[in-house]
Amino acid sequence: MALRETRRESRCAGVALMERYLEALGLGPTYTTRAGIEYRTLPEGLGWCQVLYAPEEAWPPGADFCVVVRWHPGKAFRRDSRTGAVPAGAETHWKERTQATVSAPGWGLWRR
Repeated sequence: MALRETRRESRCAGVALMERYLEALGLGPTYTTRAGIEYRTLPEGLGWCQVLYAPEEAWPPGADFCVVVRWHPGKAFRRDSRTGAVPAGAETHWKERTQATVSAPGWGLWRR
């Protein structure tokens, strides 16, 4: 197996591991397959997290692996894409959900 393929598989496995962890916390999308088609279901109300691989150049010193976790707010608290207006209560929602995400049990295993 070529080194490039091994690295690609490691990246995919690390991202998948983090996605499963966030899914167990109710913060990640749930994937189901029906009739050979994969569907993504996003959690309602709380927002959801998206996991992306971070290139090695961006890793903190001494890290063995690194991902970027993007949190997306619930639909009711998203900025209006046409006007740029932020709905009432959005700032509080964002602060509470971000804090809940990083305070989740076991999160310290993933954070330096």
